[in-house]
Amino acid sequence: MGEKIVNYGIIGVGLMGREHLLNLYHLRIQNVAVVCIADPHLPSQQHALDLATSFNWPLKVFSGHQELLDSGMCDVVVVSTPNMTHYQILMDIINHPKPHHVLVEKPLCTTVMDCRKVSTTMRWLDLIKLCSRFI
Repeated sequence: MGEKIVNYGIIGVGLMGREHLLNLYHLRIQNVAVVCIADPHLPSQQHALDLATSFNWPLKVFSGHQELLDSGMCDVVVVSTPNMTHYQILMDIINHPKPHHVLVEKPLCTTVMDCRKVSTTMRWLDLIKLCSRFI
């Protein structure tokens, strides 16, 4: 009986989002799969789809992060959107009925106040599920 596959969703598939897609592909032997992406920018969606197709990974594409969250498809969400969008996306993830593990690209948020709000909300909800590279 095989181990459970950990399903990832990537929000923002510009340059860094596609880098995460590539890196996660290399972890496929560790039961990792990217199952969906969200990005409003059609050319970014297409570049990510082309890359995933070269790996033989079918991806569900969403135009926004809320659709991705509501799909229930992923266990882990990677946030690699423009910096000024991190706060709202993180708050939407944290407050979503389905819990998700999160990796967010640096910076966590663009202001100290927003970082504190994210941290405080997570503590209040008793959540420890967020990782930011070089907060």
